[in-house]
Amino acid sequence: MKKRILIILLIFVSCFNSIAFAERDSGNGYVYTLEELEQLEKETNKILEIIKSNKELRAPSVDRYARVSVRRFEQEYDNYCGPATVKQTMDSVTGYSESQSYYASRIGTTKKGTDFDDLAAYLRRNAHNNNSGYEESYVYEDIESIDYSYWLERIYYCLHNKQKPPVLDVYGFTPTSTGHFINIDIIDVRGSIQEVRVVDPNNDRRYGGTKWYDANEVYTKNKNHKKHSALW
Repeated sequence: MKKRILIILLIFVSCFNSIAFAERDSGNGYVYTLEELEQLEKETNKILEIIKSNKELRAPSVDRYARVSVRRFEQEYDNYCGPATVKQTMDSVTGYSESQSYYASRIGTTKKGTDFDDLAAYLRRNAHNNNSGYEESYVYEDIESIDYSYWLERIYYCLHNKQKPPVLDVYGFTPTSTGHFINIDIIDVRGSIQEVRVVDPNNDRRYGGTKWYDANEVYTKNKNHKKHSALW
């Protein structure tokens, strides 16, 4: 009997560890290029100007609706939310994607998962729209000090102006994960409605899928992640 209990406990611990690390942190931090820093400053100033203008109009709310097409690719392994999210993103932006294993080799995925910094750097270099008029690249941003209104405008800007799905690192989407990656394919902010649609590659059907969430909930889960980062 004791032997059976021990075996069950070992299986439980093994299963828990296999899904507990969807994301790793190399500790190196994201490395900006000068070009990206200039782009980030330009876009930030533009977003802040929009927010200021909205406040001056004293509008109770400003409608924001935008969408792009994102096909969901279920992650093939428990540590593959990074490669699956890259595949979703590349498929959406370029219309073509490689295998999850291919992306895993390009973004340094290990048994512990993927570092968001590596994922972000890869997508900035490679996820470029085929449509003329939407040439703006992704930019990486630490959202620790930004507020909800800025976050909403950023999501909208990425979807509407860049025609790209934002990529977020989040904490709390699954109860056993230290970190996870998702795309957003729709933002719908109209009056009292403030929602985003999440494309989650999680292979646990209880949590993964394409689902609507309260926008503030996703903002909070993005901000609660230890890296609190976004690519948009």
